[in-house]
Amino acid sequence: MALPVNVKDLLINYFDDNDITIIKNETDITETVINGIISTLESEDLLPEVKNYLDITWDDEATNRKIRGIIERGKKYLNKVAGKELDFNTEDKPKELLFDYCRYVRSNALEMFQQNYLHELLSLQMDVEVDAYEAENPDTGV
Repeated sequence: MALPVNVKDLLINYFDDNDITIIKNETDITETVINGIISTLESEDLLPEVKNYLDITWDDEATNRKIRGIIERGKKYLNKVAGKELDFNTEDKPKELLFDYCRYVRSNALEMFQQNYLHELLSLQMDVEVDAYEAENPDTGV
């Protein structure tokens, strides 16, 4: 199914320069759009929790947009550090790190996040590597 040119142009304009390099045909566009929509919906689910964690009690669109952006950037950063897509909806280490990332960004101290959370970030990487190893080698009993 071919997308109309104007829809294709709108979708292409939606993505930043990094994302556009992976779009080669309509299938890639569809996958990328679906992944973007899912990520946005997950950020919407996390928005009230992050705002509560940051003690933001007011509700205005500018603040919500800013916090959504912080959440998205934090998810991308933590996924990159871990080397895989993490689940930020369950009460576990990835969600905890995301909330703390948001706190540091909100406090204009992002440069301190990696330094202060290096141990947890390395632990997250090791957990992902161990899980991958166990999945590839089920007979090792590790």
